Amino acid sequence: MKVSLLVKIILFIIRVVLAALPVFLFGWLVYKDLVVSGELVAGFDVKNLSPFITTLRPNDRVSEPKKLNEIWYQQIINQPVYFDVRLPRHFDSAKIKLVYQNLDQPIFQLGALVDFDRWLFDLKPVDNEILNFLYSDKFHWSRVNSGNITLFQKNLNYNSVEDFLKNFPPLNSVAVYNYELDYDFKIPGYSPAPGGLAVNKSLRGEHRLYTYLENEPLNYTFLIQDVNRHLGDDYLSIEIYNKKNELIYSKFIADDGNATDNLKMFDVKEINVVIDDLPPGVYKVELITPSDDIFIRKIKTEQDYLVFINQIYLADDSGYVDENSLERSGPTFIWTDGHIISAETVHLEGLQEIAVGGQMLNIAETHKNFLLEAPYGLKPIVIPSSDLRLSTKGLFSFSRESYFKPTLSTLADGADFDRDQIDYVVASYNLPDRRPDGWQVAEIDFDVNKYYTADDRLHFVLSLPYFQSGERGINLAEIQVDLRRRPLLWNDIIKKIKTVLKPR
Repeated sequence: MKVSLLVKIILFIIRVVLAALPVFLFGWLVYKDLVVSGELVAGFDVKNLSPFITTLRPNDRVSEPKKLNEIWYQQIINQPVYFDVRLPRHFDSAKIKLVYQNLDQPIFQLGALVDFDRWLFDLKPVDNEILNFLYSDKFHWSRVNSGNITLFQKNLNYNSVEDFLKNFPPLNSVAVYNYELDYDFKIPGYSPAPGGLAVNKSLRGEHRLYTYLENEPLNYTFLIQDVNRHLGDDYLSIEIYNKKNELIYSKFIADDGNATDNLKMFDVKEINVVIDDLPPGVYKVELITPSDDIFIRKIKTEQDYLVFINQIYLADDSGYVDENSLERSGPTFIWTDGHIISAETVHLEGLQEIAVGGQMLNIAETHKNFLLEAPYGLKPIVIPSSDLRLSTKGLFSFSRESYFKPTLSTLADGADFDRDQIDYVVASYNLPDRRPDGWQVAEIDFDVNKYYTADDRLHFVLSLPYFQSGERGINLAEIQVDLRRRPLLWNDIIKKIKTVLKPR
């Protein structure tokens, strides 16, 4: 009798447990998914996938899983590479920890998606080769910190970052990384000279330039022509920005009505831009077009200073001539402060040898970039014929007199810099930790409220912006995300459960 009662009690307990188990499991899953504590820590590695962090994609840019000293990893062999973080609820901040090995990349970045339609990411530094060097070279560089800002200096002239920001040294002695330094650029003793200047060479496609004015209107004339070599609309937008990068002028020049590739060149169109009563300083002029069919036949300005930003694309010598091409013919003389010069042509007529600061660069093939490491500082480039795209991290001008440098040197490409010229580096950068086993660890903070989360996900990109074919890239062993916001109250939990259970 007693045994029978005991069995009944045990069976009753089992039934209660079995009945309660699904309820408990459901409650536990709801608790976990609601992240009641306000903190969610999730990790991903090759062998331990996460319900919150997706795998790396696309597959052809990462290797199959590999193992090194008991650590599994994937090698990033091309870029960009993407992963997402699922958000079971709204969070305010995300700290991403990466465990990786940098095999040969000057720059390694992590970015969060800002604009889904335009696929724009806010990129933040993970690893910068030249900044790592500055941290390690304690013999030549000292440093002081203020929050996440570090000031490197050859000589200890400033005791704090605040002292430096209050009393700038000469701007040409300063380089920056991941930091916007607020400064007011002025040309001492500037007075507008009569006549201005002209660029009487055909330029092809999109260009950006800086100009300087003081006690004078901004006055530019552009001679524009559509050569109709390719299918599609060939429009041009002229945009002008002040030193705060605020748009102060915009003009849209529509296509000439011929969107074919019939090679019929439209008449040259003259576009005049005059803006009065502008404060003195630097202005950026952008000539924006999606097409290389837009030719800028001439630029005339009343300003005395004019430099092109990062790129010049010379045209004319291959099927693009017009009635004024003869006066534009002959060698082109350009000045640049760039250190690494890239040159490319798409036509046989553009094959040539150019002189860069006394060195020769032979452009021997079409559709191929040819690079030259030039001396630091301002130097001339002599180009025998046109049909050549020149690129650099720096500025170009068509005369030494019109050259000026309104920008600070930047270490954004992780490459070396002019150590004779630069005495100070201001950077927002956290040096990655190096573990005893040789793996590096970096932590990057994101304010979730700034990013696209309409699909309840944070979208991330791993960027190697200077990756070259044949390089080894990055070994990535682990991604960990720490998401945070205020803890949930009981009222919040009840509302969330009602939302989940509500019929749809």
